[in-house]
Amino acid sequence: MSPTEGTRSDTAPLRRRPKTRAGKRALERRAPKLNENPKRLLGVRAMKASRVAVECVRDLLALRKPDAVWLSRRNELRPMDADTEPSLEFLLQRNDCSLFMLASHQKKRPHNVVIGRAFDGRVLDALELGIQNYRSAQSFRGQGVAGAALGTQPCLCFLGEAFQTSAPHERIRNLLLDMFHGQAVSAVNLAGLDRVIVVAAVDTAQLHFRQYAIQFKKRPDGDTRLPQVQLQEIGPAIDFQVRRTRLAADEQMRRAMPDAKRPRRLATAPDSAATGPRPSKNIRFDAGRFARVGAVYVPRQDLSQLPLAKMNGLRRRSRERNGGVG
Repeated sequence: MSPTEGTRSDTAPLRRRPKTRAGKRALERRAPKLNENPKRLLGVRAMKASRVAVECVRDLLALRKPDAVWLSRRNELRPMDADTEPSLEFLLQRNDCSLFMLASHQKKRPHNVVIGRAFDGRVLDALELGIQNYRSAQSFRGQGVAGAALGTQPCLCFLGEAFQTSAPHERIRNLLLDMFHGQAVSAVNLAGLDRVIVVAAVDTAQLHFRQYAIQFKKRPDGDTRLPQVQLQEIGPAIDFQVRRTRLAADEQMRRAMPDAKRPRRLATAPDSAATGPRPSKNIRFDAGRFARVGAVYVPRQDLSQLPLAKMNGLRRRSRERNGGVG
């Protein structure tokens, strides 16, 4: 079953007018920033949700702790439809979350999980996944496998040709990376890397989600400079089926990307009348790679003015042309 792609028009977000100074500061903390705060993940359940979908969502929420919130109360939410967006956006703003995960169950779409993210108070994109096979993280711990420590930085590995050749899967990879990468840090202690999350795209409609613990063992040859790395599965282990995708328009992605919002260096001359950022020339946005691409123009060189080493033979010819003087 091939995923379908949907887009959404760019609409202005609903704003609350602060009535107090404390309320103004609270809204400023929740406003979009260039250097964002750690993103929080909101887990909710629909009016009809299966036990498998709920346990799967709670296992995925545990990977984001302590930046995760679970609402056990049932809500009438359908992120893939536009009519229930205000209710979902209200819950996101109320709990100060920009990522969400919904568990639902229908006869047409059993054991359903919808993951997505929001920008500036509005739903940006969403991905609907169906659970085909699921093994909880608790079942791995029952076999004597220790779980990952709370708040550690995971490694993420995306396998499959679809992540490189399919435009929807490139956006899916970006969404999953935003969902599970953890907090942004300037440096990482290699000894603290204790787990790796692997997402494999078997084809355009199948995603396999696995988590492994990174273990450092002694090398059999006795070399102590580099340890031997082994992976042990700690769960959850989930086989997803990609059902529906609701991807943001390119204009929304340009506004949501940090590079698109980064101000350029202003002129520092005292007589400069520039009051805003410099215009960007020869720079365009590549929608396929979601990156800025620049063009550099090099002028043609005049090789006649190229300085060369003066040789004795050239000097002799110059004296002959000047009448033997020199």
